[in-house]
Amino acid sequence: MERHFLIFAPAERGIGSTSKGMHMTVLVLVFCLQSDPGSCTEQRPFPDLPLSACLKRGEQYALEWLADHPKWSLSRWRCEIDVPRQQPT
Repeated sequence: MERHFLIFAPAERGIGSTSKGMHMTVLVLVFCLQSDPGSCTEQRPFPDLPLSACLKRGEQYALEWLADHPKWSLSRWRCEIDVPRQQPT
């Protein structure tokens, strides 16, 4: 399984932050069909997580998802802070 990483986008003042000024994170997992690695889907199961929770839950959620979807494999996963949704490649 690939290592996780963080993606930060330049944030405008106040966007993506809570009332306490902490930025929330989105867990992003990209799964691809084993029979067609170019056919991928992006899952965002937990919006607005603290960074520590995103890092801890990423691999756990991926393993649970894969157990229910045996024809898929995990391509990559990341924790995003203030990044707009992107199409998986």
